[in-house]
Amino acid sequence: CDVYGLNSWGGVDHDCADRHRAGNPLLAGRIDRSVVLRLALVALSASLLVLGALSVPAGGSAALVALCWTLYCHPRVLAKPEPFVQFRD
Repeated sequence: CDVYGLNSWGGVDHDCADRHRAGNPLLAGRIDRSVVLRLALVALSASLLVLGALSVPAGGSAALVALCWTLYCHPRVLAKPEPFVQFRD
Protein backbone atom coordinates (compact mmCIF):
# COMPACT_ATOMS: atom_id res chain seq x y z
CA CYS A 1 0.00 0.00 0.00
CA ASP A 2 2.77 2.43 0.86
CA VAL A 3 4.74 2.40 -2.38
CA TYR A 4 1.58 2.34 -4.50
CA GLY A 5 0.18 5.27 -2.53
CA LEU A 6 3.40 7.23 -3.01
CA ASN A 7 3.36 6.36 -6.69
CA SER A 8 -0.22 7.58 -7.07
CA TRP A 9 0.44 10.75 -5.06
CA GLY A 10 3.65 11.68 -6.84
CA GLY A 11 2.60 10.90 -10.38
CA VAL A 12 -0.89 12.36 -10.40
CA ASP A 13 -0.01 15.12 -12.87
CA HIS A 14 1.68 12.68 -15.23
CA ASP A 15 -1.08 10.09 -14.83
CA CYS A 16 -3.79 12.62 -15.78
CA ALA A 17 -2.46 12.52 -19.33
CA ASP A 18 -3.12 8.76 -19.54
CA ARG A 19 -6.69 8.22 -20.73
CA HIS A 20 -6.59 4.61 -19.49
CA ARG A 21 -6.43 5.88 -15.90
CA ALA A 22 -9.52 8.09 -16.14
CA GLY A 23 -11.45 5.87 -13.71
CA ASN A 24 -8.83 6.24 -10.97
CA PRO A 25 -10.56 7.87 -7.94
CA LEU A 26 -7.56 10.10 -7.26
CA LEU A 27 -7.41 11.37 -10.83
CA ALA A 28 -11.18 11.80 -10.98
CA GLY A 29 -11.04 14.01 -7.88
CA ARG A 30 -13.06 11.69 -5.63
CA ILE A 31 -10.09 11.32 -3.25
CA ASP A 32 -7.96 14.25 -2.14
CA ARG A 33 -4.26 14.01 -2.94
CA SER A 34 -3.27 14.84 0.65
CA VAL A 35 -5.32 11.88 1.93
CA VAL A 36 -3.39 9.53 -0.36
CA LEU A 37 -0.09 10.96 0.86
CA ARG A 38 -1.07 10.57 4.54
CA LEU A 39 -2.24 6.99 3.97
CA ALA A 40 1.00 6.16 2.15
CA LEU A 41 3.15 7.69 4.89
CA VAL A 42 1.27 5.86 7.66
CA ALA A 43 1.56 2.55 5.79
CA LEU A 44 5.25 3.20 5.05
CA SER A 45 6.00 4.03 8.69
CA ALA A 46 4.17 0.93 9.92
CA SER A 47 5.95 -1.36 7.47
CA LEU A 48 9.37 0.11 8.33
CA LEU A 49 8.67 -0.33 12.05
CA VAL A 50 7.56 -3.95 11.62
CA LEU A 51 10.46 -4.88 9.35
CA GLY A 52 12.94 -3.04 11.54
CA ALA A 53 11.64 -4.95 14.57
CA LEU A 54 12.12 -8.25 12.74
CA SER A 55 15.76 -7.59 11.92
CA VAL A 56 18.13 -4.76 11.17
CA PRO A 57 18.93 -6.02 7.64
CA ALA A 58 15.21 -6.30 6.81
CA GLY A 59 14.55 -2.81 8.13
CA GLY A 60 17.56 -1.40 6.30
CA SER A 61 16.54 -3.05 3.03
CA ALA A 62 13.00 -1.77 3.41
CA ALA A 63 14.27 1.75 4.11
CA LEU A 64 16.46 1.62 1.00
CA VAL A 65 13.52 0.48 -1.14
CA ALA A 66 11.36 3.25 0.35
CA LEU A 67 14.02 5.85 -0.42
CA CYS A 68 14.41 4.65 -4.02
CA TRP A 69 10.64 4.55 -4.51
CA THR A 70 10.26 8.04 -3.06
CA LEU A 71 12.89 9.38 -5.46
CA TYR A 72 11.17 7.54 -8.30
CA CYS A 73 7.76 9.08 -7.71
CA HIS A 74 8.38 12.39 -5.91
CA PRO A 75 6.92 15.29 -7.95
CA ARG A 76 10.18 17.27 -7.85
CA VAL A 77 12.27 14.36 -9.12
CA LEU A 78 9.63 12.34 -10.99
CA ALA A 79 11.69 9.63 -12.59
CA LYS A 80 8.43 7.78 -13.26
CA PRO A 81 8.08 8.76 -16.95
CA GLU A 82 11.70 7.86 -17.68
CA PRO A 83 12.33 4.13 -18.19
CA PHE A 84 15.29 2.65 -16.29
CA VAL A 85 15.47 -0.31 -18.64
CA GLN A 86 13.88 -0.49 -22.04
CA PHE A 87 13.61 -3.72 -23.99
CA ARG A 88 13.30 -3.56 -27.73
CA ASP A 89 11.80 -6.22 -29.94
